[in-house]
Amino acid sequence: MPDEHRAWRERLGAYVLGHLAPDEAAAVRAHLEGCAACRSEERELAPVAQRLALGSPQEESARAAPPRDLGERVVARVARERRSRRRAQRLGALRLAGAGALAGGSLAAAAFTLWPSGDEGPAPARPPARVAPAGEVVAFRGLPPGVKMQATVTPRAWGTSIAVNVEGAPAGIRCTVWLRREDGTRIPAGSFRYVDRKGGSRVLLASSLPRSEAVAVGLKAGRWTYAAPLR
Repeated sequence: MPDEHRAWRERLGAYVLGHLAPDEAAAVRAHLEGCAACRSEERELAPVAQRLALGSPQEESARAAPPRDLGERVVARVARERRSRRRAQRLGALRLAGAGALAGGSLAAAAFTLWPSGDEGPAPARPPARVAPAGEVVAFRGLPPGVKMQATVTPRAWGTSIAVNVEGAPAGIRCTVWLRREDGTRIPAGSFRYVDRKGGSRVLLASSLPRSEAVAVGLKAGRWTYAAPLR
């Protein structure tokens, strides 16, 4: 492409945006009359120039400029909302106080009406105390010297809870606990890793098997398996 023709095409952007001086714009128009390639490019640039004009910084600034009294209106609105909130709080406090006084007077009148002679009246009935189910403590036998393991088996509405106490076992050993039915089926209760601490470790596990269907509780610690019969 000749350098002169390239110079005309480089001016097209400023031309379609209207940024050329009048004499330069007239020269570009004269060139467009005799150059089909530049006319084609000018037609492609014209819509882009129109969109850029719609989004010019001057127009955006004019649209985004807030009203001059916006700050005063915001301050006035906040003050009105504060006054309205304080008024609502005072009304709520008055209503609460009035309701409390009315309720107190009603209770006093009711007490006077029910017991005019000063008798205390019958004591209210107390709900029966709930007695926690007793758990059965069983100890596992045949353990290595210095190791103690026992379980507290307690019936629950959803099955059976098993609190396992381990003391003196190798630290980190994996312990698996289950309940055994009379037919030998094992119902798992969970597993844990023993943490060696003073006084041993206590872990609470659970099994879905009802206590009434369990005949023994089993515990596997590492490669050793132990079982303790239940009453």
